[in-house]
Amino acid sequence: MPVLIYNGARQHTVSVDRKTNVRLIPGKNIVEAKTLEKLMDKKAGSPGFKGLVDDGEVEVLDDTVMNPDSGDLDITKMSAKEAKALVDAEPNLDALNNYLKAEEAGESRPSVVKAINEAISGIKAADESGGSTDNE
Repeated sequence: MPVLIYNGARQHTVSVDRKTNVRLIPGKNIVEAKTLEKLMDKKAGSPGFKGLVDDGEVEVLDDTVMNPDSGDLDITKMSAKEAKALVDAEPNLDALNNYLKAEEAGESRPSVVKAINEAISGIKAADESGGSTDNE
């Protein structure tokens, strides 16, 4: 199934009709291919969703970035740009640590490892100060 990376700060709902509604949460969102096709349809699609894609608020990744065994995202199958977008939108410390382990287990990309470490540091700093980050 396609993966949507939503870079917004708050939840956002897009729709085509009463039956096709997608609630985007910050970070990764997995949608059915038929739903994505409806949202992206040139004539009957969702102008709001298309606008989010055009503005870079939503990145659409195909299902080749999924691990077929676990059904989870495989950050090592993404381009560095896609991986950094995922990391920037990910508010979950456990997920970030898993991405870091996966990245370091293979041919790690320095820019991706740096982005993950910065995101982890930002979340830890916010937790220690009792504040929040842009990722929350």
